Amino acid sequence: MVCDLWTRWPRARLRAGAEELEQFLADIRAHGEPSDGRYPIRGDDIYAQVARYVTCAAPSSTLEAHRTYADIQCLLSGRECIEWHTCDGLGIATQYDEAQDVVRLSRPSDGCSTLLLRPGLFALFMPWDAHQPQVAVPAGPAPVTKLVVKIKAHLLAVG
Repeated sequence: MVCDLWTRWPRARLRAGAEELEQFLADIRAHGEPSDGRYPIRGDDIYAQVARYVTCAAPSSTLEAHRTYADIQCLLSGRECIEWHTCDGLGIATQYDEAQDVVRLSRPSDGCSTLLLRPGLFALFMPWDAHQPQVAVPAGPAPVTKLVVKIKAHLLAVG
């Protein structure tokens, strides 16, 4: 998991599609928040999803992880907590759904790390990163607008 400022997005680590992703992000900055939905950036290799929702007071009883895609999550408005734990040692709560690219994992007995996500930051979750987004900040549930960029994990250079 990586969390940093959008201005330091490690575009050099993207093996393909960096220009298309940069153009998509520039369009958002120029035109404001896009409507909810899916936006192709580079076919099925890289795409974005925009969603508006109210964060949840109580986190889910499971964490999610992906096999095919890495997630780059950022908030266009609002704030939320994201719980994180490495997938190592976590039990499978719900079998992998290939169509949705998601597996639900049991929560660790030693707890999760919590990240506070706000506009201007991004969080990158690789397939080995179990995470639970949409968790309310301590002040309580609130509306957010989130952008999630899905990138096929093999397109990212890690390490």
